[in-house]
Amino acid sequence: ADVAPFFFNDKESITADPFNSNYVYAVWDRLRKPGEAESVNAEHSFAFRGDTLFSRTTNGGQTWDPPRAIFKRTNNAGTIGNQIAVLPGGTLVDIFDSLQGSGRNFPGFDIQVQRSTDHGTTWSEPIEVAPERAVRVFDPDTGSSVRAGGGLPDIAVDRNPTSPGYGNLYAVWGDSFGSEKVKSNFHSTIVFTESTDGGLTWSPLSRIDQSPGDVQAFTPSVHVASDGTVGVTYYDFRNNTPAPGVPTDQWFIHCHATTDCTNPANWAENHVSGPFDIENAATAGGYFLGDYEGLDSIGTTFTSFFSQTTTSDKDNTYLARIAP
Repeated sequence: ADVAPFFFNDKESITADPFNSNYVYAVWDRLRKPGEAESVNAEHSFAFRGDTLFSRTTNGGQTWDPPRAIFKRTNNAGTIGNQIAVLPGGTLVDIFDSLQGSGRNFPGFDIQVQRSTDHGTTWSEPIEVAPERAVRVFDPDTGSSVRAGGGLPDIAVDRNPTSPGYGNLYAVWGDSFGSEKVKSNFHSTIVFTESTDGGLTWSPLSRIDQSPGDVQAFTPSVHVASDGTVGVTYYDFRNNTPAPGVPTDQWFIHCHATTDCTNPANWAENHVSGPFDIENAATAGGYFLGDYEGLDSIGTTFTSFFSQTTTSDKDNTYLARIAP
């Protein structure tokens, strides 16, 4: 346990091994200040480091390995949003947003992965997936910030042996790729990439949201159904009007395993829920529905676990079944 107030454990993620029930993997980022001396002044230093910490159980949760750093960062660098996917055959792939430098300056942020072929005993050096160029999501009427988890990746794997995409990895995150050519005009988009070789190499980014024009899309989740269909959910503001409030909707897009999912034209869209007014949301660094939402499936039916507001409640959580 961290007993000093100068550590911050964040974005914990846990993954049960679907191929071996003895193994469960936990991963998170742990911020630490320079020198780890107990000095209040160091709390304001730009030299924080954020290591990736990992633990596992090999006996179904009866005991856990002591946490250890699998990616140890230098000053002014860190990781966030770590999440482990398990490939057929047992290889682990940890995806994360790698941070380098103070402030949100371009360049300096990258989506990367690390691989382990021995259930987490050893890990590869980081592998580049793509540059991460997330931008602030904002209220289109007032300019107030929306906390949307920009740059936090979500990852999924196709585990169906009969699927054309068997073993493929798919990743999404909020970015600005495909929005505008001029940086000052960038807006939030949903990007997609896939790996067909276990995370060693990744396809060029594709913008897959179907939000029109400069409408901001944010907070994506990805999952693969039992037939290999790839599904993604996200929010956007496409139904906003000059009237008070900001109508916000959740959308679902999917791509069948028999098609090329790196081609945005192969994604079809369904409306999931909304509109609701995001200006009714709780505020925590901006209007806040969550840094991430949930997406799973029961057979070929997707299940979306998401938040939206009402006039009387700042945060309601819903489950929607989606049959693409």
